[in-house]
Amino acid sequence: MLIRKILISLLFYLISAIFTYGSLNFLSHIVINNNKNRVGAYIRVKNEIKTIEACLNSIDGVFDHIVIIHSNEKDDGSVAFMQQWCDKRKYCEIHEYPHTVFSSHDKRYRQKFKPENSLAAYYNFGLQFFQPEEWVVKIDADQVYIKPLLYQFIQKFKKGKADDKKRYGLRGYNTFVYNNKIVKYGLGETNGGYDSFVIKRKNIKTFNQTPFYEILITKNCLNANLSQPVWFHFMKSLKSNGHIRQLTEAKPNEIKNLSKNEIYLFEKFIRPFLINSPYKNVQF
Repeated sequence: MLIRKILISLLFYLISAIFTYGSLNFLSHIVINNNKNRVGAYIRVKNEIKTIEACLNSIDGVFDHIVIIHSNEKDDGSVAFMQQWCDKRKYCEIHEYPHTVFSSHDKRYRQKFKPENSLAAYYNFGLQFFQPEEWVVKIDADQVYIKPLLYQFIQKFKKGKADDKKRYGLRGYNTFVYNNKIVKYGLGETNGGYDSFVIKRKNIKTFNQTPFYEILITKNCLNANLSQPVWFHFMKSLKSNGHIRQLTEAKPNEIKNLSKNEIYLFEKFIRPFLINSPYKNVQF
């Protein structure tokens, strides 16, 4: 008799929850919230056709969840490719932001602008697709990742070996293509930690907008260790001191050749992902 009462109570709860959340949403709600070590990649894309395939393939199989957002602006084919890629992976979802988004360092940020056109609003839009206990990893679509090193770093979060009150950093090589050569940015050869991060969703308050870029505001979250370099960047422009310059305008001190070890990493882990990219034949 007691077992029957328990079963009836559980059935009543299940039916009520389905009406509240919808059947699929309810089930995913249970699964997601029972897994505090779930790790999701967060990708924002705007006209990244040169690297989007290489980027996605270099992180494929590393994360439990991938969220991609894009704005409703003129597209170079990235959206169609991403949709096709995600259709083959149940853990990947794409969402369209219904507003134009100003890029970082856009002059309009120094004037009066509508909040919905800001990078901050765009980034905040994507956060709604992550659960509070989920680790959020910011992935940039113009970066290609050293998959084994990225996988190794992400495993610490999946295995519960990370402090959920801390913010971790993904570090990588600040590289760009100059005269068909892959080179490092001489004034800052590596980057990461602030703009490339791993953090629990519940510890993110919001993104705020400055005249030059968006700022992540956290809930009393301490900074933790950076990863070893796990990505190569394919920068599209040089940004410094509030100014944007073309890559062809790079000064001699901003161009530095890769080391032997970096060339090895590029050849072994990055170039194979560039097979369909215009960067596939870059030199050193």
